[in-house]
Amino acid sequence: YSRVSPVHLCTSAHYCFSTEVNTLTGDTLTLSYNYNKISSADHFFWYKQDPGKAPEFLISHTVSGSLGEAAVDGLKINVKTNQLQMIISSAALSHSAVYYCCVFTGSGVYKMFFGRGTKVTIESSKVVEHQCWLFADETMNLAALIILGLRVVFIKTVIFNTLMTVRLWISQCE
Repeated sequence: YSRVSPVHLCTSAHYCFSTEVNTLTGDTLTLSYNYNKISSADHFFWYKQDPGKAPEFLISHTVSGSLGEAAVDGLKINVKTNQLQMIISSAALSHSAVYYCCVFTGSGVYKMFFGRGTKVTIESSKVVEHQCWLFADETMNLAALIILGLRVVFIKTVIFNTLMTVRLWISQCE
């Protein structure tokens, strides 16, 4: 089967989806589509829709998971009982979009069914480092040294006065 061209799923003014997924860059992203009427003649097509744009074909596969056409490298397909999964091994900021799975039924009447879509938001996992530059300010340095000197003199004065008081008490006790 060749790629199925979808009709424009949502108008540019609306961004249609039924579920949301948030993850970080570099994480594995698994998109699931539950379909309880899987037939051996069915084929599945995955699409990505950026805001204001038509859906873009990504990959197709059979019910057994055999890959058909793939427009994007690095995608994996996993088929479980009544559930299809498209796996993006290392999420990037460019993967933020709405994703749709389309089922092309091949038994009896040929029909296409699109899922409601999953909105994916990828956020940066990179820690932004802020650099802080310190510049010498001679006035501030001089003031800091003066304050440090005054503190030392104050501490010496307290110690001297304490020692003199203790010496006076001792001399009065004798």
